[in-house]
Amino acid sequence: MLRTLIDLFLLRGRPQDLPAARGLVLGAAALALVIDAVVEVSYSDQPNGALLALIQVGIYGLVVYAALVLSGVPERWMQTLTALYSINAILSLLAWPAYGALFQQAGQIEFGWELAYLLVLSLWSLTITAQVFRHALDASLGRALLVTVVCMMTVWILMLFVVSAVQPPLPPPGAGEGG
Repeated sequence: MLRTLIDLFLLRGRPQDLPAARGLVLGAAALALVIDAVVEVSYSDQPNGALLALIQVGIYGLVVYAALVLSGVPERWMQTLTALYSINAILSLLAWPAYGALFQQAGQIEFGWELAYLLVLSLWSLTITAQVFRHALDASLGRALLVTVVCMMTVWILMLFVVSAVQPPLPPPGAGEGG
């Protein structure tokens, strides 16, 4: 299985080369959750970082499953999610040092190696995810890229709603200023 994940990461593998096993999906989801939670809690000022990581993993799974159902291939959900959760975990680990360096800049973020590195990782994530969808959906690369972008945007939008629901409201401008 490790060889298949490496092949997926290098755009040579297919999600259907992974075993279709519920335990494998849950293990990959748990790995993604733990890594995302640790990264989120390590550097974010968000007090509910671990909860948000859990919600994001769940939303991602639902959105991917919906994409597979709408494309008529729901039977491929285990392998597809195993691949995507595993890739997410690896990329989150790779991004961790750059996130740490960015958060140490304390609001004065400048374009440097950190942003360049995260941009490259983001583009690689988009590419790998599109490749996974291309195989999972038996689709053209263009359609797979469209599904990838729609899935990612849907997750981001839903997470914005969740964050706004769990985050304490910001004080009004000028609140707390003397005078």
